[in-house]
Amino acid sequence: MREEFEKLATEGKIRAKDLDALEQLTESGYCMHRTWGLGKITTVDTVLLRFLIDFPSWRMRDHRWWALRSASCISNVVPGIRAGHRLGKWTHVPA
Repeated sequence: MREEFEKLATEGKIRAKDLDALEQLTESGYCMHRTWGLGKITTVDTVLLRFLIDFPSWRMRDHRWWALRSASCISNVVPGIRAGHRLGKWTHVPA
């Protein structure tokens, strides 16, 4: 994934200074938004430069979040959450 972000940075589609933050978001699979709370990243779309994120506390499913904003607005990455972690279980969004 890092290579894809670096390619986008060299093409000028994303900022080079955001590479580390975007990589952390994709590796952890979870993020924290100051208003919507804990979110689970379900899809990373490098073609359209966006993440799809589920925010269960707001019952938002597949919320589109542009990669250009992700590094600054969702800067509180939760790296300790992995599959099976108790916080990860809270990220299910009912249909």
